[in-house]
Amino acid sequence: MGYAKRRKVERRGVSLEKTGSTTSALKPYHLIVFILFILIPLSFATHKRNATWRGKMMLWKDVVQKSPKNARGHHNLGVAYLDKDRLDEALREYTIALQINPYARLPHNGLGDIYYKKGWVEEAIKEYLTAIKLNPDDASSHNNLGVAYSKQGRFNDAVQEYLTALRLRPDYPDAYINLGNIYYKHSRFDEAIREYSKALRIDPNFAKAYNNLGNVYSDKGRYGEAVQEYKKALKLSPDYVNAYYNLGLVYYKQGRFDDAIQAYTTALRLDPQDADSHLNLGFAYWKKGLQHKAKEEIEIALKLRPDFTLAQEAFKSIRKDPALSE
Repeated sequence: MGYAKRRKVERRGVSLEKTGSTTSALKPYHLIVFILFILIPLSFATHKRNATWRGKMMLWKDVVQKSPKNARGHHNLGVAYLDKDRLDEALREYTIALQINPYARLPHNGLGDIYYKKGWVEEAIKEYLTAIKLNPDDASSHNNLGVAYSKQGRFNDAVQEYLTALRLRPDYPDAYINLGNIYYKHSRFDEAIREYSKALRIDPNFAKAYNNLGNVYSDKGRYGEAVQEYKKALKLSPDYVNAYYNLGLVYYKQGRFDDAIQAYTTALRLDPQDADSHLNLGFAYWKKGLQHKAKEEIEIALKLRPDFTLAQEAFKSIRKDPALSE
């Protein structure tokens, strides 16, 4: 059974960043060591983040209850809802904020984020354009508009918006990442490396930049460098599932199947519902001659995603193996 070379997207993490509607952004061994030193601290960090979010929620709920005509209060309450993907509640608060102050930019940016998350890209573009009309010098609105244009495949328009955002704010790492991403998606790898490197000069702790830089090196066949970049991302963000997934892909390509198995197993501890990781773990087990384990992982991938064509093909292939005959 061959590896999944027909997959359209092998690596992960080349996602587009929208900023401006939120007040801040969370950037994003052995088994016993993993549990003691990674899972327990992560649980504490999650609890701390949830407590912070609840504190903000209660604060701004109290503000709008006491001052229902406070546009900023409704906007910030919308931000808190959006941070937790409670989109309809966020939409309500942003709408109220604009009813109170129709000339506020931030609620339009927030509405754009909501519409984008709902898949209503044209509506998102209209909101970002309104935000830019109200404040042409706001880099975040230009960045977000670039994200929406990229979603529509409007390469030149997206690049122009990212460049505008960077002209307005040269120290804007997310815009460098987005510009790098769009170059990457058009196989302009050297330009992508340049933009990711700029982002890292501004923010050396930007885990996503290391991950995406690893993706470019992997596509260029520079596997050793790709591994190093993924490891940098994971040092900064030990719960970064996509980086473990990508690391597993590179290890597989290098023939380091034990390392690939470890990377995918770790990814699945963090996200047990990831059908891609189950499938690729199955491929790695197969290469190790562990057919029964491979079959188990492929079956799990199909249960999680019954229309997973690649897993269906792998399952048909693996059933022909005499070692698995009942």
